[in-house]
Amino acid sequence: MIPLRCILLAALAAGTALSSGDQVSLRNGNLVTGDVEAISADGRVTVASPNLAGPLVLRGSAMRSIEFHHEAPGDADHGERLQLVNGDVLPGELLGLNEDSLEFRTAFAGDLSVARNVARSLDFGVTPQKLVYRGVRDLSGWVKNDNWKIEGGNLTCATNGSIARPEVLPANFILRFRLRWEQNPNLRFYFCDDLLERRGDADRYYFEINTGGLQLKRQTKDGDRRWIPIASLERRPEEFADATVEIEIRVNRENRLIYFYLDGEKEGRYLDPIDDFPEGTGIMLYSLAAGDMKNVVELIEVYEWDAVSQLRRSEGHSDDDTDAIVSNTGERFSGTAERLVREGDGPRILFNSPHSDDPFRIPQRRISTLYFRSVEGSRGSGSAAFTTDWEGGGHLHLNSLQLTADKATAQHPLLGDLVLDRASLRRMQVPAAEDPDDAKPPSPSK
Repeated sequence: MIPLRCILLAALAAGTALSSGDQVSLRNGNLVTGDVEAISADGRVTVASPNLAGPLVLRGSAMRSIEFHHEAPGDADHGERLQLVNGDVLPGELLGLNEDSLEFRTAFAGDLSVARNVARSLDFGVTPQKLVYRGVRDLSGWVKNDNWKIEGGNLTCATNGSIARPEVLPANFILRFRLRWEQNPNLRFYFCDDLLERRGDADRYYFEINTGGLQLKRQTKDGDRRWIPIASLERRPEEFADATVEIEIRVNRENRLIYFYLDGEKEGRYLDPIDDFPEGTGIMLYSLAAGDMKNVVELIEVYEWDAVSQLRRSEGHSDDDTDAIVSNTGERFSGTAERLVREGDGPRILFNSPHSDDPFRIPQRRISTLYFRSVEGSRGSGSAAFTTDWEGGGHLHLNSLQLTADKATAQHPLLGDLVLDRASLRRMQVPAAEDPDDAKPPSPSK
């Protein structure tokens, strides 16, 4: 039997050559790149590599996450977003609505019948967030590299060093990245930066994580205070599972606002303390690792952000006992959304208000968000073992997931059994297990 270490080394070598393949992150810190051929009912992942005599079969307990590569990834043009009570998001199109359910069409899961008691809200007229950059698989486009390397398609640095990418940030943007570390993290991630140097006068921001916690700071080249704290989060590195954290930063330069998220949860909204928002379009990673420390940036994404629509929708619904409609001009109606009716000039929501004797029809094109009333016992219900991301902005928690060459089948805690388009799957996060460092040897060549 071939030792596991040898198998993984061979697979990692293959991953270096196959930078366009899927990427499997293991819980022991290794990364395998190749083609994920299948995921079985018992969670085993089969990865094909030309450097191995046969497929590599990894136990599900060995996985941390899988990034699925597509030749031409991009967000589908969906104008509506359905959010479920457990936080899942389904981009698509509303086909029907009645007192019990809504019919919803998606690109990756087909037509779904969704019970109203598991629906939280439905956004209309959503401007797709245009993908500007997704990486890192190679160093093309990166400049001023000092001690950063590409390992298995990730940026890594085990010492003091920086690397920058100019002209990547739009005016309003969403910046996401996932940071993993060995021992402890010590990293600064600069953004809205045109200087792209560790030292010097600049208008920019940076996110910092180290043993002391996490901070968001503003640097300015004018005035007496050159470094101004914006947010300090008392979250120690040891509090994050698997020594990994996902960061999302949303920036609205027009209103000088920064939204900060950790592992998908909103930490806060912050106002720039300086009157002029930085105009820089670059990003820079600065590692301050020492000893046996290592910073690993596994994924960076930059999107254009429709900040105006998002700010309008972020107000939420204050009365969980009623449905509510928010118009795209800010008007708000509480009551009961009875059904979807189709008329000559387009679909409308028939809405019953306690302040009106008769239901009235609201054109769908005039609606920003429809909120559904809360049903006792349904909000946040439905535990799941996997989290998955899909093209177009879809996000699903799943109890099981099986893959074949062209199809995915899954069990959703709220929607039941699903048949999904495998080509739309972008990412799968796998739960922790008791036996992470195990794999089945490749089958002998025939």
